[in-house]
Amino acid sequence: NMEYYQYAHAQAKEAGILLKHKVQKVTYTPSGVTVKATNMITKEELTFEADVVVCTVSIGVLQKGVIEFEPPLPSWKQEAIKQYDMVLLQKVFLNFKKRFWEEYDELLYAHKEKGFYPFFKFVDPKHYHEDKSEPWPEDRNILMAITVADEALRIEKLTNEQIKDEVEGMFKQVYQPEHPDHLEDGESIFRPTDVHVCRWNTNPYTFGSYSYLRVKAFSEQISWRHLQEPLDPVNLEDPISKPPGEKQ
Repeated sequence: NMEYYQYAHAQAKEAGILLKHKVQKVTYTPSGVTVKATNMITKEELTFEADVVVCTVSIGVLQKGVIEFEPPLPSWKQEAIKQYDMVLLQKVFLNFKKRFWEEYDELLYAHKEKGFYPFFKFVDPKHYHEDKSEPWPEDRNILMAITVADEALRIEKLTNEQIKDEVEGMFKQVYQPEHPDHLEDGESIFRPTDVHVCRWNTNPYTFGSYSYLRVKAFSEQISWRHLQEPLDPVNLEDPISKPPGEKQ
């Protein structure tokens, strides 16, 4: 939603957020926290010092261990991290030279292969066109496909040209009877002109799309709630504050 984007953009403008910096190591002691990071453009190594640090990276990043913690995270924190898994939801944005689908916001497709491009959402320009002074380009007709689980992982490994081939074949099967003359300037209107895939699973800053609690998370001794508990550099053996009902 463009309104949310504008609000977030305005809030972040003066927040001192450093983009394109990758955290490598977090060292925490009773006197404070030191964070080592790398500028991904210049490759310069930087050091930041603070009284406390709030860690907001994804569960996927924590589970991959790409950020070094010194001292290592205590066992109760590591076990809490293990109570979660990352699910993969793939968003595939497809642009077409000409709109050929009906006046619907959403399209459903059933295929013999489970999960094969089952859902499409029309990216309506009236919701996403920020500059109202300029007309929305006629050759920008965007559908967003959503896939999950194994099918999302399969699509993530495809090239954009392979995705174009699959989508073109699927839409030909569905819409060609209504558009027998589907060629325009020698190209099929069913073939996307551009493709953008989020590829969250291989993104080193996410390693997945969404986190969820494992099935056995509620029955195991370690509390998944410990994920949110702060660390006490003096006493790493126990969380600073324990959830209600646990022994103090």
